[in-house]
Amino acid sequence: MLPDRDSLIRNWISMFGDLPEEWRKHAPPEAEGEEQITLRNWLRETYFDEGKTSYFSETDIDRAGTMLQSLLRYRPSDRPRLSELLDHSWFQCNPIQMI
Repeated sequence: MLPDRDSLIRNWISMFGDLPEEWRKHAPPEAEGEEQITLRNWLRETYFDEGKTSYFSETDIDRAGTMLQSLLRYRPSDRPRLSELLDHSWFQCNPIQMI
C-alpha cells in the first residue's frame, strides 16, 4: 500500500527537519503511532545493515548525516556556503583517506 500525502509530508519533516514557519500552516497534524525516522538514523540503519562490510564508524556516518541534512534545507539561503561546508567535521576528519 502506498503512503498518503500527509504521511509522506510527515516523513519528510521527520527526515529533514521542521518546515519554515510560513509553511507550517499547510503541514498535516502529527499522527499517533506513525513511525518517524531521522536522516542520520536512516543512514546508520542502512549502512550498518547485517552482512555489509563497514568502512566507516558510527561517528563518521553521523557526520555525513549532519552534512547532508545541512545541504537539504528547505530554503537555499539556509544551506551552507561552500567555505562553510568544507569546514564541516565530515571533511575535517576525512574518513575517506582511511579506506
